[in-house]
Amino acid sequence: AETSKILKGFGFKEEQFDDVVSTLSGGWKMRVQMSKLLLMKPDLLLLDEPDNHLDIEALIWFEKYLKNYSGAVLFISHDTEFMGNVANKIFDLSNKRVFDFKGTYKRYLDAKAIRQEKELQAFTNQQKVIKEKERTITRFMAKATKTKMAQSMQKQLDKMDRIEIEIEDTTQININFPTTQDPGKIVVKIDNVYKAYDDNSVIEDVSIVIERGQKVAFIGQNGQGKSTLVKMIADVFPPNKGEITLGHNVIVNYFAQNQSDFLDNKLTVLETIEKEADPDFFTKCRKTLGAFAFSGDDVHKKVSVLSGGEKSRLAMACLVSKKSNFLILDEPTNHLDIHSKAILKKAVLEYPGTLIIVSHDREILRGSVDVTYEFRDKKTIQHLGDLDYVLEKRNTSTIREFEKAQNSEKGSTVKSNEAAVMSYNERKQINRNISKTEKEIDKLEKKIKGIHDKLLDPSFYNSPDSADALKSLKTYEQKLETQTEEWEKWVNKLDA
Repeated sequence: AETSKILKGFGFKEEQFDDVVSTLSGGWKMRVQMSKLLLMKPDLLLLDEPDNHLDIEALIWFEKYLKNYSGAVLFISHDTEFMGNVANKIFDLSNKRVFDFKGTYKRYLDAKAIRQEKELQAFTNQQKVIKEKERTITRFMAKATKTKMAQSMQKQLDKMDRIEIEIEDTTQININFPTTQDPGKIVVKIDNVYKAYDDNSVIEDVSIVIERGQKVAFIGQNGQGKSTLVKMIADVFPPNKGEITLGHNVIVNYFAQNQSDFLDNKLTVLETIEKEADPDFFTKCRKTLGAFAFSGDDVHKKVSVLSGGEKSRLAMACLVSKKSNFLILDEPTNHLDIHSKAILKKAVLEYPGTLIIVSHDREILRGSVDVTYEFRDKKTIQHLGDLDYVLEKRNTSTIREFEKAQNSEKGSTVKSNEAAVMSYNERKQINRNISKTEKEIDKLEKKIKGIHDKLLDPSFYNSPDSADALKSLKTYEQKLETQTEEWEKWVNKLDA
């Protein structure tokens, strides 16, 4: 029963249970390995990018499974929503240091912003001290009587632990997908398209019309034909039956799932984007590479020495260097870090042309599209809204749960004792408790920040108030830990 539950959670149908693993695609083989791991029920689950290659349905199920997992879970992820829904402790590896924070991803971001602000203030103060000492040393070195003193001060300065800061400011980065002339009203018309691989049909009698300026998402389980359809739209291969017609003046810019595989290993990073870019984009090549974390000598690295993630970022940078009025993105966030995904999301939101995006990344889908096509059973279902609209419309947290609800309405019986449903009043009270605790946490964090700000001033330690401030700081930090534990208790109860 447990095996069946996990396999179904990852999207396998019962008729697939006896399939030979070697016949599966890479993504489905990974799900088999994940299923085996979960069935072992280890005390500690170590997961490296577990959300990669999982569709939205499987992701939502997996999040719920991990939240209720009895053991500890340590995972690496660039999916902010996945982290927000699962993690209750964050380890941040920055600047050769590890920072740990107890709480949700959202609260971690708030705490990190405060930490970086304090570090910047401390760095600024230290730089003032260093410059003052350097001026004094220079002045003393000019006097024979004070040379030894200057040398001693220089040694002290050399031994000083220098504060290093990490600057994360994406607000000034403005990367846009360049556009060209407007196309006709109809950008692409898909008419009764059928596609099969060997004898296995993937899409049957699909008809879609996409008009100028529309932002469209393709969602659904892996293997349902999303990538197949965009490849046919991009003229990678033709359909077996039916027609796909691009409109007047349509210029396509297509990003494939395996786009990084087409990079030339002999070229450098800079040579690659210059080769792909439109002529009038040449002056922006370095800036674009910098936005995708290629700076300094990185631009002269050969493509052959880049990691998979770096190649994906380079492929995305190349995409940004070409004009189009019809942008097709197939799983563009795979292997992108959080910083690069934020830049991509901003560029997608600001793109004035027509867009098709195939993705399982809820963050990039949210608010980016106005029409969603759900691929299911070789057909498509149109929803006039984004992913949140689709889920809200069904009044359920997952598409698969909606199907179960439909089956239930058709006559399947549900045992009333299968799950205890928390009453409305109980949930309301718990939400009140969560809100109250969050307000208390905010107050304590502000008090702690206020004391930290005072402690950054070296002269404050000479004040008679410094001892009381340090004592209050310890008290507030203890209260913060207690309130955070209280908050976790109520959140876990709500999710149970």
